[in-house]
Amino acid sequence: MTVYFLACIFIIAFLFSACGQGGASGFIAVMGLFSVDPIWAKSSALILNVFVTLISFYNFYKSGHFIWRLFIPLIILSIPMAFLGASITVKAEIYRKVLGCCLLITAVSFFVAFNKTEDQNVKLLPWWAGMLTGAIIGFISGFVGIGGGILLSPVMLFFKWGTFKQISSITSLFILVNSVSGIGGILYSGTQLPTAIFIWILIAMCAALIGSYWGSHKAPVTVLKKILGMVLLIASIKLLFI
Repeated sequence: MTVYFLACIFIIAFLFSACGQGGASGFIAVMGLFSVDPIWAKSSALILNVFVTLISFYNFYKSGHFIWRLFIPLIILSIPMAFLGASITVKAEIYRKVLGCCLLITAVSFFVAFNKTEDQNVKLLPWWAGMLTGAIIGFISGFVGIGGGILLSPVMLFFKWGTFKQISSITSLFILVNSVSGIGGILYSGTQLPTAIFIWILIAMCAALIGSYWGSHKAPVTVLKKILGMVLLIASIKLLFI
């Protein structure tokens, strides 16, 4: 793999970890731009997600904003649904369209929902709503090969199910758990991993160490999210129309 690809892995891990995210959607976008096999992209992104979120969650958890009451209803059904979604294989063209739609939604969320900086009128998350949301996002995240946090955050921000910092902390662990479940589904389906995955992991972890530390010390996250949104927008257009 070219040095440009490895540089992109580093940049994605750095930027997403600075925002409290795992970066699977970004990794998949980069892999799509570099024409990595979709099956390899799916499994590799989830594995990179695990290592990045381990580091990212630790730094953001120390801020004291994690709330189990918000996390538990979201994760109950998302774990089995992520496993189910990851075990499903479809034609490459269908996968590209579904992935393109997810990346497009994610890109829009960066420009719209994630730009909220004020925590106003926070509402209680109903258990049934949390379980339903977790099930849907869990299945999509497993099927596409992302941790799901990048889809969960805009939903929680839209319905005001917590402050921005609480949501960031919760989605980090949500990403980690769903990524592990998704990896289990992928391995169950017999999918092989690329031989270069260990190099990708090392690069992503180094970037996450730097990015999550920087992000947890009041980095200009709004600007970072707009940059990431543009990258994902370009990648989604490529997958959907090119």
